[in-house]
Amino acid sequence: MIEPHVHCAECLEPIATRVKVAGGKTKPVEVAKGRQLTMAMTPQGPAAVERIVPLCQDCNARVEAQTKAAAASRLIVPQPGLRPA
Repeated sequence: MIEPHVHCAECLEPIATRVKVAGGKTKPVEVAKGRQLTMAMTPQGPAAVERIVPLCQDCNARVEAQTKAAAASRLIVPQPGLRPA
């Protein structure tokens, strides 16, 4: 039997969604979430759309470190839907 799982959007490793606890029962595990841009059809035509994806602990830590480094360096990161003035 395959244990309930999802795959990390970055490294494609399986992430368990339930863990066994005392007594043979299982409980749900909180899975880290990240954001990805994907191309999709919208009423205005093809556009980049943000979607929420699961991340493993290693990839989540790496993404958070990159986000902090970008904020510390004061890089201007384009946000979806916003256009420069």
